[in-house]
Amino acid sequence: MKGDQIEKEEYLTVKEAAELLRVSRQAVYSKYKDKFIIKDGVKVIDKDMLNSIQASPERSDAETVEILTKQLDTLTKQLDKKDEQIEALTRQLDSLTKTLDSFTDIYKAGQVLQLTAQQQQAALREPEEVTESQSEGRGEPTKGGLFERLKKRLKQ
Repeated sequence: MKGDQIEKEEYLTVKEAAELLRVSRQAVYSKYKDKFIIKDGVKVIDKDMLNSIQASPERSDAETVEILTKQLDTLTKQLDKKDEQIEALTRQLDSLTKTLDSFTDIYKAGQVLQLTAQQQQAALREPEEVTESQSEGRGEPTKGGLFERLKKRLKQ
């Protein structure tokens, strides 16, 4: 705000203050609402009061462009850093996925080995059962489940 423009009179109307500050009348009302006095039926503001309050200095277009350019640079650097972080996390995720796939393959192989071992154990038991059924013909006691023993008793 330029003090030499306010020096003309002792008081300024809302319209004059708005023109001087290059803002709307509503902005003047809202910002300085408790500073107005009524003189001759018109709301006015003391020019010395306005001088002491002083609106924020206006920026030139060059200053605005400079500020926006700095903000853009800062945001661009932040975005680049975020991109690097995303790339690092993606690589880490790929590595963990490969590790998980390896563990899954190992788990499946372990299941196959366990199933194979169970089948081999079952195959080893089958000859015992055949031997027991052969021994039945000789009158030797046989081992069997409850239902097998019941079937044998019913046959007799």
